[in-house]
Amino acid sequence: LNDEIISVQLSDSVSTALQTLKQHSIRVIGVKDADGDFEGLVTVFDIMAYISFGCFDAEKVDIKRAKEELEKPISTMFGQTHDETKKLWCFEESTKLSEVTHTMSANHIHYAIVEAEDHSFRLLSQYDLVQFLLASENKEELKFAQKSLQELGLINPAGSPVRVSVESTQTALYAFRLMEL
Repeated sequence: LNDEIISVQLSDSVSTALQTLKQHSIRVIGVKDADGDFEGLVTVFDIMAYISFGCFDAEKVDIKRAKEELEKPISTMFGQTHDETKKLWCFEESTKLSEVTHTMSANHIHYAIVEAEDHSFRLLSQYDLVQFLLASENKEELKFAQKSLQELGLINPAGSPVRVSVESTQTALYAFRLMEL
């Protein structure tokens, strides 16, 4: 798990969140309310999609509107770019790995917060889970990790197009988010 989560306040501007992400060279940032409780997580992708899709016209870019969007509170963009930001995913440190991986996979969760016993918070990503599994000391149980994606049946047959399935009630942004990783 990463160090303590770098965060901004709900009332901070989108621009402040973007600057904080850049300053710390990170891709995800926590968002806290006035009491210091986490309200959600926001990624660089979330901000870029929010600004881009909210401010682009088919003919031209509306720079004035883009600048206005950057000054709005970060809270205005929750749930705007994809469903993952509509809910804060949090696990306790004692949660079983199988439950965490199942929940993250089933709900298309890229990042979650883990609360430690000392009430500190850490960020857990899908990447962290993969790195942990690949570095596992019990290599016998992870022999599958040495097989190719093709051997495991995890890729489309050669020449077939890659597809992302979404329900008719989901937005195009949700589909783009699925394709991001």
